[in-house]
Amino acid sequence: VAEASAPGPLDSLRISIWRGADWHPVPSGESAQIKSQVEHGSEVVEVRTGGGPSYSVDTTGKSGWEQIAEGGRRRRMRAMHVFWADVPMPEAAPMPSRPSVSWSKSSR
Repeated sequence: VAEASAPGPLDSLRISIWRGADWHPVPSGESAQIKSQVEHGSEVVEVRTGGGPSYSVDTTGKSGWEQIAEGGRRRRMRAMHVFWADVPMPEAAPMPSRPSVSWSKSSR
C-alpha cells in the first residue's frame, strides 16, 4: 500500500490563462508540469500538450506569468492559491413565513 505524501507548497495552486476575454483553467496535465518545474526552481517552464503545440510559461514578468506559444504569441496567466476550509456548513435557517397582504379598495 502506497503512503500518501504530504501536500507540497504548490498543491493548492490553480493556474489560469486569459483567453477570449475570460480566465480559463489550465488543463490538469499541463498544470502538473508547470507546478513540478516551478517547484524545482525553473523560472521559464516548457509545457508539452497532449497532441497540441507545446508552449513556455515565463514566471518572471513584471505583470505576472505569461504563456508564450511556439509562434511567439503571449497570453496572460495567473496562479492563485485556493484553500478549502474543512468547516461544516451551518444548517439553513428556516424560511420566514410569507407575509399576508390584503388589498382593500379605498374610498376618496
